[in-house]
Amino acid sequence: MSRLTTENYLAARRFLLDRGRTLERLMFEREFEGAPAWPVLDALSAYQNEDGGFGHALEPDSVTPASGALATSVALRLLADMGATAGHPLVVGAVRYLSETLGEDAPGVWRIVPRAAADSPHAPWWQQDGLAAGFGAFELNPRAEILAQLIRLGVDRAEFNGLLGEVLDAADRHAEHGMEMHDLMCCARLLDALPVHGPERERLRAALEPAARQALAQASQTGYGIRALDVAPTPSSVLAGAFEAEVAADLRALTSQQGEEGAWWPTWDWGEYGGPEYAAAWEQSRVAWAGVMTLDALRRLAAAGLVDRG
Repeated sequence: MSRLTTENYLAARRFLLDRGRTLERLMFEREFEGAPAWPVLDALSAYQNEDGGFGHALEPDSVTPASGALATSVALRLLADMGATAGHPLVVGAVRYLSETLGEDAPGVWRIVPRAAADSPHAPWWQQDGLAAGFGAFELNPRAEILAQLIRLGVDRAEFNGLLGEVLDAADRHAEHGMEMHDLMCCARLLDALPVHGPERERLRAALEPAARQALAQASQTGYGIRALDVAPTPSSVLAGAFEAEVAADLRALTSQQGEEGAWWPTWDWGEYGGPEYAAAWEQSRVAWAGVMTLDALRRLAAAGLVDRG
């Protein structure tokens, strides 16, 4: 198995410390160098608005300062990763925002990015026209991701109690016709968060495993799409055993994909969408994404024991 050499690890470290956002830099220091969690939480608070939701380009393809469900789901994931629980003020605010915005567009779902996102630079796929149709009526993305993080954080709110059944029903329906890659990723995170041996976990696994296998086969033919690491990012992931060979291949590829300045860079861009203003914004978002992706690559390689730190 290919390993990340000490030289390449130090190059990635240098990129995160020199060019990564403060948030990713502090998360790296927390996870790889034993720093405390509180600076990460303090940095994350800068992305939170008075309504409790998160924005301010926390998800770098949507630069809007306005709160949105997608950015809030990212924040909840980071909070759970840092060991926060339901009573943490950042979590309390996020839950309040999610409670107040649930069903604004359609019953039982959150709009993935706010309408206000149209007023700031954003990727072309975040155009407001046809957004619900393009993202499966928001049945799985971001809803499954949000539920996953609420479970991890120990949040128990009556208004969210019926959503798990709705997500499981939606996952069954979507899996029958081929599940979109980001829906799969959201559902895989929910799968990992559900109680072990519970009926919900077994039901979701039964839907996701064949759907993921189909999506991976399509991706191998087209060169674009989901990777096994996206549904099984760590050896403890529920689907890791089902895709052991595919995960090993992804890990080998990951070490070879390290690019300039020691970073992993986005393979997508915004094209000519939005003209010069958006082109300038994309350059900033591209570097932000490189920080996110570099930290993510280090996490995945480290979880597999494939990082030589020196």
